[in-house]
Amino acid sequence: MQKSMKEDSQRPALKAIVALLKLSNWDPDVFYKFRDAVLQQVPACTTKLRNDLCRNLPCLWRQHFVLDKDKDVAFEVGRLYYGLRMYQKAIQFYQTSIQCSGEHHVTFHNMGLCYYSLSQNQLALDHFSQALLLKTDYVKARAWQQKLLRE
Repeated sequence: MQKSMKEDSQRPALKAIVALLKLSNWDPDVFYKFRDAVLQQVPACTTKLRNDLCRNLPCLWRQHFVLDKDKDVAFEVGRLYYGLRMYQKAIQFYQTSIQCSGEHHVTFHNMGLCYYSLSQNQLALDHFSQALLLKTDYVKARAWQQKLLRE
């Protein structure tokens, strides 16, 4: 069924992906395969779909085992929580991502965005700066760092 959904549609509907996740008992691998389609559609999803995702993400995470450091499920769950505007949860999963898969400039940048969204500007600035330590030419982190320094 996963293969059919991937091959038949460039961007399967979020409702279909959530149905597939339910059928798979919230398999982290299924989530990872459809993560981009989920993230693109979450901002405009219905309350029911949002509630399904929020209620079952912990179940998805409980079933996850780090077998491949390149498949950073914690980072993707963090991105989803950010898209759902659940910034504290997103930060928790970004921290887990760092523990499981190592430091990455995008992870620190995304944590900075979460802290900024929570009006914790000093923590945001610290995380944008950390992203720049890891990748000095990361334009997005540099822009946010400069914005915060001007405020």
